[in-house]
Amino acid sequence: MFDLQSIKRSTQLPPRVVIYGVPGIGKTTFAAKMPAPIFLPVEDGLGQLEVDTFPRPTSYGEVLRAITTLLEEDHNYKTLVIDSLDKLEPMIWDHVCENVSSDRGAKVERIEQYGYGKGYTHALSEWRRMLRGLDLLRENGVGIACIAHSTVVRFESPDTDAYERYQLRLHKGADATICDWADAVLFANYKVAVVESATGKKRGIGKGERMLHTQERPAFRAKNRYSMPDQISMDWDEVATFIC
Repeated sequence: MFDLQSIKRSTQLPPRVVIYGVPGIGKTTFAAKMPAPIFLPVEDGLGQLEVDTFPRPTSYGEVLRAITTLLEEDHNYKTLVIDSLDKLEPMIWDHVCENVSSDRGAKVERIEQYGYGKGYTHALSEWRRMLRGLDLLRENGVGIACIAHSTVVRFESPDTDAYERYQLRLHKGADATICDWADAVLFANYKVAVVESATGKKRGIGKGERMLHTQERPAFRAKNRYSMPDQISMDWDEVATFIC
């Protein structure tokens, strides 16, 4: 019922953060410094990190069961880290192929066999199902950190010539859905300065400084709802000053 008695003041919920970027830059280490994390290691990316972790899931159904466990059982975890989204996507495709028949009622073996992009539409339904579960966790006080690798794609802009940019290594529908859902999409890369020699030749130089890009640019997808600067050091304590 909508009346003046139904009005209440909103409260800030824990963040939904997507961290993606170039290989080996420390995305998992960054997420491990978030408050009281529990990892869902869809890929073997923990290395020598000592963190609490679920067993490595072998199916999308096991991923959903891990989320349900956090919803139904008592615990002290404050962040669920999914590592990584691009390793989860094939599990979702396999789940769709096992459970959704083609228009002719036949079983398919690959997501492309549905034809006309229908398989990816079915997969989006599962992505949204998982995101609803993550939102319920968030309402229970658990922040969400999703890790992904980056890929370079050709971006067709309506008002300029096409150009290449970084985005999540996911099918375009999943990429758009997850980025719309997240409160922050942070692109991790090394800081590079472009210098010009006396002959006019340009080259990039860097000292290995790791940065998070927080705002959309032609070269990469990024965003945040926390008024972060365009670039911020890849350090959770610095990021937390804007989120917490």
